[in-house]
Amino acid sequence: MRKVVGEDLDRALLTLSEDARTVVLLDLEGLSEMEVAHVVGCAVGTVKSRRARARAALRLELMRYARTEPR
Repeated sequence: MRKVVGEDLDRALLTLSEDARTVVLLDLEGLSEMEVAHVVGCAVGTVKSRRARARAALRLELMRYARTEPR
């Protein structure tokens, strides 16, 4: 089950821009907003907005996939 879900998540992550994907992946690794900002080279506010937009886009993409995936 984890493999299937992981593949779906990987597919959804690839729909994001590189910047958004980087912020999400660093967040998932447990880095703080300040640490992510330092790694990416942008302001903390930028990290927060990129993360929020990326999460929303992932939510939509995964919902879209769930609706089209045969059960």
